[in-house]
Amino acid sequence: MTLSANNQQTFDKALAASTEQINSFYKADNPKTHYILFLEYLHLSKMIADLKEMDYNNEEMQEITEYVFERIPHKEILANVMTPEYFPGATEMMRYMMMSPEDLEQEKQKLFNETGLWNV
Repeated sequence: MTLSANNQQTFDKALAASTEQINSFYKADNPKTHYILFLEYLHLSKMIADLKEMDYNNEEMQEITEYVFERIPHKEILANVMTPEYFPGATEMMRYMMMSPEDLEQEKQKLFNETGLWNV
């Protein structure tokens, strides 16, 4: 997948900020932080779609999500989060995937509050 130079720079800045944020809150023994990692992954994927002015249901989204997955920290946990162990019926996962970037941020804030972590 290729991005224009400006879009690549925008994504790289967002990824660096996300990575710093993820590394500051992530706890291997706290599953809620695993869900927050998943939400951040979705948010970054949708950000690229927005930069490319694409619909989120576009067939290119698979390529975008793979691009983000390869660049986000804690890939092994993220891969586990995308399994039935975390989302037994897949309904909740689909609900998250259909959320707007703004709704993802609100959901992330809710999970932060539930974990006792600081507000984002």
